[in-house]
Amino acid sequence: MKYLMQFTKHKASCVLEYNEEGALVKCDFQPGTFDQQEYKLFFNNFPTTESKIAVWKKQNFKTLKIEKFKEDINFDSFYDKYNHKLSKRSRSELIWKVMDNNEKAKAIAFISSYDKYLAQTGVTKKNPETYLNSEMWNN
Repeated sequence: MKYLMQFTKHKASCVLEYNEEGALVKCDFQPGTFDQQEYKLFFNNFPTTESKIAVWKKQNFKTLKIEKFKEDINFDSFYDKYNHKLSKRSRSELIWKVMDNNEKAKAIAFISSYDKYLAQTGVTKKNPETYLNSEMWNN
């Protein structure tokens, strides 16, 4: 199972992947603006098991968003979920290939919020390549 942790105050994120036994098998951390004390606190309490991530979720931190990731972090998952196929797929795919896994996870996770925003405002949806180039999920 994969989780995306976003530290909103520090503009940092982390993609955690756990195996079937709930043990951490992969961590892709994108550091932000943590100070030394915050790094120490984070890594001393690091969620090395899936049960620990559940504890973190229950604590409902104001500056930490934790999302369970159902989709794979691949281009097909992004392209299908984005569901706006008016531009050339290959151009979007080239952008996707150079992105790191954190950015890919955030890009996919933000699509639902972006779609809600578009529905509320009536703004036209950007082409996938524009969405990726402008890093809409970071705005």
